[in-house]
Amino acid sequence: YLDEVLRLISSARSSIDIEQQYIIEGGPKTRELLQVLRSRKEEVQIRILVSQAFEEQWEKSVRTLETYELDPYLRAMDLQYFIHLHNKGIIIDRSAVVISSTNWSENSLSRAREAGVLIRSKEVTEYFSEVFDMDWDLGV
Repeated sequence: YLDEVLRLISSARSSIDIEQQYIIEGGPKTRELLQVLRSRKEEVQIRILVSQAFEEQWEKSVRTLETYELDPYLRAMDLQYFIHLHNKGIIIDRSAVVISSTNWSENSLSRAREAGVLIRSKEVTEYFSEVFDMDWDLGV
């Protein structure tokens, strides 16, 4: 997961859309993801959606993204519609999508057995892009 997502983020030409339950920096793998993402903020559009269902995780996510100067790109999911993000996703340039159980936390990246798939299909990516846009527009 980590190597492929780092490659995708680094190769993005126009946009990076991320939907996660939470994003909590806690070790070298999360630091690497966040540093690479931060390095792209002047070059591509970045949008990050995180659940605010659990206050402590939400606050840690906000602090983490502030540390990496990524908080301007953050919205919280509107809890009226959804509470959890069990299927996490990353959409790159609206041409590739990663659907995964992987959270952006050191535990998930280093010590959990996660599953995910990278899809490079126009139809599939368009579907997930539309879903992301809807969640983004509803975000707070």
